[in-house]
Amino acid sequence: MQLFLSKLKIISEFFDLTNRFHPLEGFLFPVEGYTLWFFASEGPGQGEIVEIGSYLGKSTCWIADGSKKAGREKVTAVDHFQGAPGLPESEAMQRDGSLLPQFLLNIKNAGLDDYIQPIPKSSEEAVKDWTKPIRMLFIDGNHSYEHCAQDFTLWSPFVVQSGIVAFHDVSAGYRGVDRVYKEMIVGSTNYRELITVNSLKIAQKVKA
Repeated sequence: MQLFLSKLKIISEFFDLTNRFHPLEGFLFPVEGYTLWFFASEGPGQGEIVEIGSYLGKSTCWIADGSKKAGREKVTAVDHFQGAPGLPESEAMQRDGSLLPQFLLNIKNAGLDDYIQPIPKSSEEAVKDWTKPIRMLFIDGNHSYEHCAQDFTLWSPFVVQSGIVAFHDVSAGYRGVDRVYKEMIVGSTNYRELITVNSLKIAQKVKA
């Protein structure tokens, strides 16, 4: 009976969160969002949570809500907020010339602006001032091989042992992301794969 009630609670929680974040524009399936939510809440390691590529805040809110519920770290959202090549230009970009105003409004409406710290810079610029250990790194920025590899190379040294690195859009038609994941995660002895949920892959750092 207790196991049944626990499963029922998870299902109810999933649908409550899905309904809450559904209005936010983005490219994340609810089950992927819930997976990020779970690792933000219950994931291993001690350190910061960093998201590379936040767009309008859909994944950011999923992650921040999980961490906030558990009383853990705030989320640092790194994005230049100028959109991405290959994606249709959003109304927010056309209206404001930047995605940042809509991002800030979205996280405020979700009640998570107190738990999200945006850094409106490129990944390459933002990492120059970064010094803190990271327990959860979510890479979802520019999907070209060069940019994705750069994001991983620049930020992964800060990931603590037992911390996690998550990639979005693996095996979703983005060859650059696929190649980075295969070379730097599957082809490395420093990481082990934990779970695949749709195009979201999560790996754990096993060697510092």
